Amino acid sequence: MGMPALQKVAVMLLQLFAGETNVPLAKDELTPKVLSMSVVKDSLKEHRTDLFRFDYPDDDDENKTASKWRGFAVRRGFPFNVTVEVNAEVDGNEFFKIQSRELIAHRFKVLRFHGEDESHRDKSKSSFSYILEVTTSVTDPIARYTDIAVSVGGNDERYEYLYPFPVYVLFNPYHREDRAHCPDKALRKNYLEEESAVYFQGEISEVEVDHWYYAQFEPVMLEAAFDLMADDPRQRGKFITDPRAAARSIVTTLGYWTEAKPAQGNVHGVLNGHWFDENFTGGVNPDDWVSSYDIVEQWYDQGKTPVNYGQCWVFAAVGRSLFAALGMVSRQVSGYGTTVDGSVTQYTDGLEAHTFSDGKSHHIVAFFFDSKGHMRYQWGMIWNFHSWSEVYISEPDEEKKYGGWHMADPTLPGEGPVPTKAIHDLVEEYSFNSTDIIGDVHSTVAYFLVHCDPAVDEKKAVANTTTCPIKETLEVRARGIPLILTSSSEDPQVQMEITDTYVNHSVDAFVPINGTYPYPVEMAQASLDHPNQTSADPAGRGTLIRLNAH
Repeated sequence: MGMPALQKVAVMLLQLFAGETNVPLAKDELTPKVLSMSVVKDSLKEHRTDLFRFDYPDDDDENKTASKWRGFAVRRGFPFNVTVEVNAEVDGNEFFKIQSRELIAHRFKVLRFHGEDESHRDKSKSSFSYILEVTTSVTDPIARYTDIAVSVGGNDERYEYLYPFPVYVLFNPYHREDRAHCPDKALRKNYLEEESAVYFQGEISEVEVDHWYYAQFEPVMLEAAFDLMADDPRQRGKFITDPRAAARSIVTTLGYWTEAKPAQGNVHGVLNGHWFDENFTGGVNPDDWVSSYDIVEQWYDQGKTPVNYGQCWVFAAVGRSLFAALGMVSRQVSGYGTTVDGSVTQYTDGLEAHTFSDGKSHHIVAFFFDSKGHMRYQWGMIWNFHSWSEVYISEPDEEKKYGGWHMADPTLPGEGPVPTKAIHDLVEEYSFNSTDIIGDVHSTVAYFLVHCDPAVDEKKAVANTTTCPIKETLEVRARGIPLILTSSSEDPQVQMEITDTYVNHSVDAFVPINGTYPYPVEMAQASLDHPNQTSADPAGRGTLIRLNAH
């Protein structure tokens, strides 16, 4: 029984990924043919992938629930065991091979193997069983294999066993060399292994607590994550090894918005967004969703067309479920008083126009009032709250300071992942829309008094800095978002404030336009001298103009 371990594992994995087909029996009875392969569920405990609700053949748990899903998931870099049944005895001169039929280079390493105890073998059976210890490299791509073939020696397809179910290779947050590694046991437990937690809605004066079932160990979540990544034109034909690439793919393919002109997002996305009114005819009110599982199941039931309807907290929750299913430690975050940077787009009664000619993000939200107290126009918006996801990613040695939590926002258009430390440090060009994310949480908010030409009202002309020029700066608040909450790292049912991880309240994040401010510099400095004390804001939480959640 001295067959080289690596060769045996490679054969087993090949059949696993290829799927089961009927292969003619070998004419040469001396040529071993693999008859079946199955994973040993107990060997998945170190991976924590035994938590996935697959129907495991060797699962004798009386409390297990029936599952339509077969197959299994493993974490890269950790070994696991499979049982292989062969029609002839295997000796040390032969080897097992497990690999993808299409991707021959994608093999599992067989570390070692052994046969069953001869005294316990059923002599009436003409087959022989072997247990193989198999592993992957911690740098292998994550993948969903459906063409795994297992064989003994050679490459003759007549003697292969094609594993009939998918095998998923996932990120490994438990392995210190994996880019998805999270060293904190409490974070792994509560943000990867727990399937239920609270998230936060409402507004800063009245935070609302709601519960969500993330269901990351339902196999349908794995399917959805890999289907979305396969639908990403940037990843098509590529193999994802970096959790940043996986997170980027999910945030940019999860959503669709049919009401936008033109429509935005992925036409095959999981959720269809609906904002700005309460008419949810033809779908579900976003407030009524409580489970990612229900949404993803409905998505498949209706042929992978977007489910009606989602808003920010629903997008964030489903995104968090898919990140965790892929093996990334992930949590849902809510920010109160988040902003829509007004430096590019101006909002006036639904009309939009460019505010600054350079088209860059300058992190400014401004409201312009006339002498009667009427707001005539505005740059950007302030939401009562916005919700997004975070993923935990370890950075390469040269970027260690940016390892840890990354903001990944699946709400359209999809932003991130960007390290929260880079957001805090105002690193404008880090990666994946970092400047836009800075605008979400650290835009300077300014209030101006304007004097409008009377002809503006008579002609119903659009108010702007030309027709209603600034007369006086009323107030500038440069502190950034006032409150960010997530579930506690010690108890996923309790809130925890993380505002300071995103925002340096002593810094004005506004980027001058051509070197100048649209308001007196001394006014901005005055707001920074006493960042927690203003006459209109004794709690230091900022003035909110309440709009719908994003």
